[in-house]
Amino acid sequence: MTIPKDCLWGVDSVSSIKSMFNTVVRQAERVPDFWGRYLARFKLQKDEIDFLRKNSPQTRLLLIHNPVNLGFFQDRPRNPEEEHARGKWAALEAKAAADSLDKNIPHGVSIYVNVEQDSEPNHIGIISSDWILGWWEGMRASKYGFGGIYANVSRKSQANNVAFLGDAYTEALKSMPGPNPPLWGMFKHKGKKIPEHYDPEEPPGASGAVVVWQYFASLVKGDFDRDLATKRAYDRMWKLDPLPGAHKEKEHMHAKQNQEGLAADHRVAAKKKDKERVEATAD
Repeated sequence: MTIPKDCLWGVDSVSSIKSMFNTVVRQAERVPDFWGRYLARFKLQKDEIDFLRKNSPQTRLLLIHNPVNLGFFQDRPRNPEEEHARGKWAALEAKAAADSLDKNIPHGVSIYVNVEQDSEPNHIGIISSDWILGWWEGMRASKYGFGGIYANVSRKSQANNVAFLGDAYTEALKSMPGPNPPLWGMFKHKGKKIPEHYDPEEPPGASGAVVVWQYFASLVKGDFDRDLATKRAYDRMWKLDPLPGAHKEKEHMHAKQNQEGLAADHRVAAKKKDKERVEATAD
């Protein structure tokens, strides 16, 4: 598989890394550069982290904070102070969730908050720019730095603006000068094949803000989503320390052959296991 220049390839899943790893390697014919897993619902477990440290320490972790009732929709009538406070509280919860998972997560590792509409009980509303400012403020005060946002950044419903981040993000930027805080965007969807170019849709007036692009989202239970990330995003993912005896870590920009070899090893092992299962059934 050819990956666009200056990009890294990875996946995200609700299922555990341990249960999905061989499936991902077999289908993608490569080991992912990163893996997105959750801090609340479908929570990342410590044994998954140890699994990567032993079997694929070069695969970094992309952390997603995804509880329900985050309160990111605007109040009716508007209450900017309360909306800001809810965003800041979400950041404190994200920090606590990450710390409870592993207190040794390095400084500067990004946490992305999931603002899909299914995170809110009514599913319909307009995302609050004040909530976003509260999220940024709360995360910036932690060791994790500016919090990222996973969302529909580009497709606005003319009827009800369902969980469309673009306008709220653009509005929040007016009060937060400097580089655009990171976004993980879910469009365009391109199918399973890796796109030739890094080409996500982006919010109005925020070119370069989408640093992770979910180019394929699976609706099949037990499957996985596929993503491309820029070097900016990858540098702020959780780089794991290998366990003793683990495969030596290989930097992605210089180890394509080694990484493909590791993927081949996993495919061979999976085929051998399937063969042994068939032979055992025949006996």
